[in-house]
Amino acid sequence: MSDVSQQPAKLSTRSDIPFFLCLGLIGGIYVILIVGILLADLAYIFSADQSQSVDLDFNRDDADRPIATNTLFTNQFDRYGLSVRCDDKQHHPLLLNTFQQHLLDDEKQQAADPQLSQEEQFAMLNKNVLVASLPKQTDSPDVDQAVRYIFSWRQPVQVTELRCLNIRGQSDVVATTVNSSDEETTRRKLHRNRATVQLQKIQWTDDRADGVSRLIVDLPPGGAITGLRFVWGGHIPSAWESRFPFLSRIVHSPFTKALAKPEIQYSIRLSLISCTITAFLSLWVAIPIGYLMSRYRFFGHSLLDAILDIPIVLPPLVVGLSLLIAFQFLPVALREWVVYEIPAVILAQFMVACAFAVRTMRATFDQIDVRREHVALTLGCSRFQAFSRIVLPESSRGILTAATLAWARALGEFGPLLIFAGATRNKTEVLSTTVFLEMNVGDLGAAVAVSLIMVTGAVLVLIVARIWGTRASTI
Repeated sequence: MSDVSQQPAKLSTRSDIPFFLCLGLIGGIYVILIVGILLADLAYIFSADQSQSVDLDFNRDDADRPIATNTLFTNQFDRYGLSVRCDDKQHHPLLLNTFQQHLLDDEKQQAADPQLSQEEQFAMLNKNVLVASLPKQTDSPDVDQAVRYIFSWRQPVQVTELRCLNIRGQSDVVATTVNSSDEETTRRKLHRNRATVQLQKIQWTDDRADGVSRLIVDLPPGGAITGLRFVWGGHIPSAWESRFPFLSRIVHSPFTKALAKPEIQYSIRLSLISCTITAFLSLWVAIPIGYLMSRYRFFGHSLLDAILDIPIVLPPLVVGLSLLIAFQFLPVALREWVVYEIPAVILAQFMVACAFAVRTMRATFDQIDVRREHVALTLGCSRFQAFSRIVLPESSRGILTAATLAWARALGEFGPLLIFAGATRNKTEVLSTTVFLEMNVGDLGAAVAVSLIMVTGAVLVLIVARIWGTRASTI
């Protein structure tokens, strides 16, 4: 016969309907809020603008292979679908280090030029610049001939800035943008002035939907390009992506890009391992403490009960700081093995997760009838036999719930990890600290993707726990 008190309440009369509707409305607001933020994350993943801003200053390792000075510069930025060439066959793009080979005719004279600031001198004499070089077999190069540079993209981009160096200032710098239909969209001109050396900048602020497929730059003799900034789509689409744009957005979403990062893959592995170890350690401690607090009353019982709740009520940062201070009094060898290492990750998660497991196990043992243990003891069982054969089987659902809470709490732990274990990439980085690191570098898409991974993992664990718990209760 089933216990009537354990059955859910039913609507007895129509007068109960407004009452339950009121309860459902109040609780439904919170449920809608939870579902809403999860749907917002999903919507952002598949609808966010994946454009990336690229600043080519020819000094960083942005190329597909390391950039060496005094080398040809063709097809070194294939990852952006960008190629650089000159308009005629005599000239070739060349990276030149202005610190090793000055473009100036007289370095001392130019360094003393009052129209050239110290910042401009440093920028000019410590940068790789893009210049046009004549083949060695050319006997009489025309040094007075203007050079036309052509930047071509496989996919239209938005050009925002061009930086160039005009040495002699004999003529204007002209920059022309061309769209995919081979139509000229903008034409900008920088007029020369009396300065011997001009560090000039052209900026585009208009956002054209058709984008820029080619950028044509006409430089005076002796001029150089010092930098280029543009916004591109984030990847070069293939033929099938043009036919299936929605599928392409899914394949190249921030979620898939985040999973492809080695540091995020490492954080996923470390999170799974550390959370699983933390859950087992929490059960190992929570089961005996929960049983002791549930079955016995002793001197200091209330004090011990309050101490067990300290990790729950304390701010997480305080827990991590307290761990860090406590290990300052331990031997150096032990401190170096734990602090800011993987053991620190597990210990920081355990300190908070175990408190929730203890609460759960105590509530579980409180609901188990003590008379069954007493009967087992009168039949000749020892205390351990009664505990292992009577109490533990009946508390299986509570044990599963405690393990689930400990695992999920360890997965979302952040404050103690940041203080006690640090957030070192490929060392002590877990998913919660990955969100923090990705936000610091401005990669919001990766941060949202990692957040969804954490939500998915927690939901899967909760679903499995609910299913197994239901099965256990029906056996």
